Amino acid sequence: MEIRPDIVAVMVGVAVEGPYSYRVPAHMSVTRGSIVAVPLGPRLTLGVVWGPPKDMVAHNRLR
Repeated sequence: MEIRPDIVAVMVGVAVEGPYSYRVPAHMSVTRGSIVAVPLGPRLTLGVVWGPPKDMVAHNRLR
C-alpha cells in the first residue's frame, strides 16, 4: 500500500518511545516498511516508515 501524505511516522534505531514524524519530499513516494535516511540531530540515520503519524506535529517542527 502506497502512502502519499506529506508527513509520515518513521521509526529510527535509537532508544525512544515511538516513531518521529518527518515530511516526505514532493519527489519521493514511500510505503509502509520503506527504509529511509532521515536527519536525527546533526547526522543522517536509517529508519523505517511506520505509516501515518499518530499525532499531528506543527509543520515548523518537521524536517
